[in-house]
Amino acid sequence: MKLCRRAKKQNGYTLLEVMLSVAILGILFMTTMGFFSQSFQYTKENESKTVGVNVARNVLNYLERQDFEEMHKKLDQAKQLELSYDTCKKETGILTGNCEAMFRTTVNNVPYLTKANFSLHPDEKLKDYLIPITVEVEWQDESIIVEGAMKR
Repeated sequence: MKLCRRAKKQNGYTLLEVMLSVAILGILFMTTMGFFSQSFQYTKENESKTVGVNVARNVLNYLERQDFEEMHKKLDQAKQLELSYDTCKKETGILTGNCEAMFRTTVNNVPYLTKANFSLHPDEKLKDYLIPITVEVEWQDESIIVEGAMKR
């Protein structure tokens, strides 16, 4: 008899309450996981852009260290010059080092293709001291442009 009274007085949750709380926690968990999944996707995209910018800056630094006089002579004749993986070996008098490795780089199994455009400076006062350089890097379906200048 005492056992029956204890069973009736026990406090606890019904099966419906437990199932409802599990369902609410599941919804909250799925929402949170969606947020982390989206964050991971943005991180991967930004990582790819960061690598692209670093490749462009590396090529720009390589080009800025080349011989200003030789490049200026070439631009006096051509007014504009575009260098890429296919054309860098042809410009043997201008570029030193391994230009092919600079213009076709692979990072994390992703090929990064680079083009560099040179032109004479539009300002006559700066024409003999600066050569503007525009470096464009393309990978997968993305591209980035970095600008700099070769100094005398």
